Amino acid sequence: MTAPFQAVLETITHVRGVRGAMLVAGDDGLVVAEAMAHGVPPVVTRAAGVTELIRHGASGWIVEGDPRDGTAAALQALAQDRALRERLGVGARAVAAARTWDDVARETLVVYAEAVR
Repeated sequence: MTAPFQAVLETITHVRGVRGAMLVAGDDGLVVAEAMAHGVPPVVTRAAGVTELIRHGASGWIVEGDPRDGTAAALQALAQDRALRERLGVGARAVAAARTWDDVARETLVVYAEAVR
């Protein structure tokens, strides 16, 4: 097992049971939005393509650089800092509450229009 992967695994093991940190392994924006609606700040990488909902440090954590090391660091920070988890959770919930299904539909139409160009 490589050192970065081991660090992520150890961090996830440590975080188990700590409410308020979520790791998004894919590109499912609905999962991110749902987590945010429940006050769970997402931890995502730019590669996942779901960063448009998240303001780093205000409503979630956007991992920069190496995704393995960065994810491990983010989860560790959230696991160790309850105030940070709570602050990001409040911010996440506020972002989710401000978005409507009309917003989602409008954004989806923009993506579809760009795709057919």
